[in-house]
Amino acid sequence: MNEKKIITIPEVDYTPDARGLGFVYYENMIKNSKKIAQIDAVTGAKDSFESLLRRSIRTAVKMRAMNVTSHDIVATCSLNHLNSCVPSIATAFLGATAVSLDPNMSPADLQHLMGLIKPKLLFAAKDTAQILGKIIDKLSLDTQIVAFDAFFSFIIDVSKVEENNFRPTKIDDLGKDAMIQFSSGSTGLSKGIRLSHRSVLGQTAVTIAQDNCYDRILTFSSLYWGSAVIYYNVSLLTGCTRIIVPKFDINTIWIIIDTYKPTLVFTPPYYAMCMYKSGIPSNVNVDSIKTIVVGGGPLSKNQITGFKKMFSKQRVFLSYGSSETGFSLYFKHGNRKDDTFIDQKPTSCGSGIFGFSYKVVDPETEKVLEPNEIGELRLKSKYMLTGYFKMDSTGIWDSDGFVKTGDIVYYDNDHFFYIVNRLKELLKYQAITIFPSVIEDVLLTHPSVKMATVIGIPDEIDGDHPMALVILNDRCDATESELIKFANDRLGNSEKLRAGLKIVQSVPVTSTGKINKLKIKELMIKNGTNLYLQ
Repeated sequence: MNEKKIITIPEVDYTPDARGLGFVYYENMIKNSKKIAQIDAVTGAKDSFESLLRRSIRTAVKMRAMNVTSHDIVATCSLNHLNSCVPSIATAFLGATAVSLDPNMSPADLQHLMGLIKPKLLFAAKDTAQILGKIIDKLSLDTQIVAFDAFFSFIIDVSKVEENNFRPTKIDDLGKDAMIQFSSGSTGLSKGIRLSHRSVLGQTAVTIAQDNCYDRILTFSSLYWGSAVIYYNVSLLTGCTRIIVPKFDINTIWIIIDTYKPTLVFTPPYYAMCMYKSGIPSNVNVDSIKTIVVGGGPLSKNQITGFKKMFSKQRVFLSYGSSETGFSLYFKHGNRKDDTFIDQKPTSCGSGIFGFSYKVVDPETEKVLEPNEIGELRLKSKYMLTGYFKMDSTGIWDSDGFVKTGDIVYYDNDHFFYIVNRLKELLKYQAITIFPSVIEDVLLTHPSVKMATVIGIPDEIDGDHPMALVILNDRCDATESELIKFANDRLGNSEKLRAGLKIVQSVPVTSTGKINKLKIKELMIKNGTNLYLQ
């Protein structure tokens, strides 16, 4: 391995508490008891750490009475509300493993994940509980369900003595599973990602160290999404406030920002573009926001530049991370180099963060590449996943112990990284590699195009024929043939839209808000869209 081509960032000064995540939650919630832990942006209700701790302790007491031990898995399936995080905190108190599912998942996806994790206990909203109950019966699981609709009835009979005498369970090994998260499912079935107590505590410490505007955090995702979990942990460890919403709604987002004044906003690209197309209403003040982090996918240069211009007083940037690694690339606040280049390099997702080593390799030859050469990103840190849950994990790491991210990237001479594509999304036309993002970026320069995504339609001779799905801006009437000509006139021969282009009203997305290219490809092939083949 060529050490000169490895980028290594010094460690953050942090040692995880050997007693485990539950003790860290418990002691910090006591320390910050009078502070506001979360605000329900729909109802305006505020929840102190003292109240949140009390409900979490009562839940843990009840779970212990139901024989939940440190060897068990406890799952939650819910949109965000003031009680949705309580079971996860209580699970940490008992040293058990916490899992979050997303209620927006299809029954088939929920069944896949339930069959994988087999939780002992499951907390869910009433409607979702009915669906999950059928899945539990179908899979012959022993899972018990607690409906959030009856949550207060569940904890009301815990005595004050039990509450006051409660202490978290000490774990024996920081390598024990604290959480299981899931891959996004945008290119295949979701995999269970095992995160140890060391991983969760370390990822949180690294996140805290790279920014300083965590007073009030606004995110739009449930705890199924890795970034939401990281910010939930930041809140529990620092005493800052989370502003929670059940889902993103462009009709209310500006009112929420104006009313609750977040200091940091994390958003996936799709929601960022919804905000950009909407524009900031004249009666809304966004000055409270210090940082807007865009993560979970790419934006074109025009898109991110326009979004940054709209929020001209804020630090706005793309970031990179995953459930396997936590945040991995970021524009760190107070770092002179990062602050210098944050606007000069708008399409970069930042530079390396504390405790990580980085390399870019040719995935076919394993050759470590130089700056400005495109290859697969490989990462190493002591705070990453420990493996996949009940799945073969041998392919996660390369021979040097670096995680294979599956993302195609390059870094420039200043060591700032740029995401090109997912390795699984690359297309091959007559043995020539095609980057769908190149075609998408061309389409996004057309004034009528709001969103573009490109997949490959299989061809027996050529391999892949690119096909685009496009959503138009409001009050635009561009035709499919017009957009095909527009793109093909600007693309190389191998990149031309040989499988055509479809104008659609929406596209399938995963429960984490990413465009579901696997589902799109299945639908397109099933519906015979390769009639467009030329």
